[in-house]
Amino acid sequence: MLKKLVKSLLILSVIFCAVSPASATYPDRRITLVVAYPPGGSTDIVARLLKEKLEAIFNQAIIVDNRSGGGGTIGSTYVARSAPDGYTIQIAVQTTHAVAPSFYQHVNYNPVTDFTPIAKVVFSPLVLVKNPSFQPRNVGELIEYARNNPGKVNYAIGTLADGTHMASLLFNSMAKINPQPIPFRGEAQALPEVVGGQLPYMFCGIPSAISFIRSGQLVPLAVTGSTRAPSLPDVPTLDEAGLKGYTMGNWFGIFGPKGVPKDIVDKLALSFREAVKDPLIVKRLAELGYVPDWMSPADFAAYVKSENERWAKVLADVRHVKQ
Repeated sequence: MLKKLVKSLLILSVIFCAVSPASATYPDRRITLVVAYPPGGSTDIVARLLKEKLEAIFNQAIIVDNRSGGGGTIGSTYVARSAPDGYTIQIAVQTTHAVAPSFYQHVNYNPVTDFTPIAKVVFSPLVLVKNPSFQPRNVGELIEYARNNPGKVNYAIGTLADGTHMASLLFNSMAKINPQPIPFRGEAQALPEVVGGQLPYMFCGIPSAISFIRSGQLVPLAVTGSTRAPSLPDVPTLDEAGLKGYTMGNWFGIFGPKGVPKDIVDKLALSFREAVKDPLIVKRLAELGYVPDWMSPADFAAYVKSENERWAKVLADVRHVKQ
């Protein structure tokens, strides 16, 4: 009888553990939100914008950890190798989780198999900006200038393989020009070079450039989305500016290491949905040129896979044109 009782208690304890995981109290300590770029860039801006709301939702501190370098791959590798407990997560973009595997020869992670997609949260078009002293006045004149000065035109990018670089590669391919990109460690480091006139132009996130545009230190030529940006309503899309069919933008999504428990993933995903739907955050995002664009874990996983396929094709096409 005693043996049967012990056996029954053991079975009940197994069932209890199965339905009452440790994640029931998640989070019970601070969460680290990794940004694989320096402070001041678009990814960092989004992270810090969402941080305060998430702290209120979780009643826990959210630490933004900037781990820059390697085109975002250093911070991404750190997250991929972290414990899958939900306390180390990453806000990432297509650069690290869709472009890097096709751009770099050696990346220490696979964005599809080494991470847990949690949620897509924000989308943002980029803006093509120039120094006011740079001669071309519009997109058509910029393309003509680059064609008439082969090998003599340089431009800034945030860093290799980031959104600023991908936007420019797509632009160069469609315009049939071949200017030289000059990389930095992020948008925050590249923009002053354009503002100061050391480099003539660049693509960059609207939030990073908006203050310079409003002060007249940069001139916007076009935005990269399929529609005009609410924060720059007078600036045409590249399609409107003459480069028909051009559309591109930065997406921002939340990832954990592979193996984060589903209930923690769901809790994080719903919390980020609540954050990006908060009226004050929606207003602030719109002012900066962002659009809330939440996507569930399952849909986001499929989206990440399709984005990897998309950018692999774009880069293959660009390399083919250059050969």
